[in-house]
Amino acid sequence: MFNQLYTFLNENSLLSKYQSGFQPKNSTLSALVQVCNAWHASMDCGDVSAVVFLDIRKAFDSINHNILLRKMEEQFGVSNVELKWFASYISNREQTCFVNGTMSTSKKIVCGVPQGFILGPLLFLLYINASLK
Repeated sequence: MFNQLYTFLNENSLLSKYQSGFQPKNSTLSALVQVCNAWHASMDCGDVSAVVFLDIRKAFDSINHNILLRKMEEQFGVSNVELKWFASYISNREQTCFVNGTMSTSKKIVCGVPQGFILGPLLFLLYINASLK
């Protein structure tokens, strides 16, 4: 599923060109270089620049399922059976904790994407991806 979706997104240029995280041959360093180049160009033109850095705490855990699925359909063209598959992948999950030999009661997970799998970062990209190209 990852390969199909990632190929589709790239072939149709659906991810923002400003997205560096979770992209091959891109990193925080490549993003920093790109931003520094833009700042230098602005300074050379006499423009004033400002920047805001955000560190989203528990980012993968904060993803709203309804917003993600809506964006996948409206912004990225995922629909029908594929959209239903993703909805079943992220929805109706539960978690328990096992501490000191004791299992907690099960709690329904109401937001976030499964972590530890290749789809987690890609779904996060879709969630945060702006409509900028």
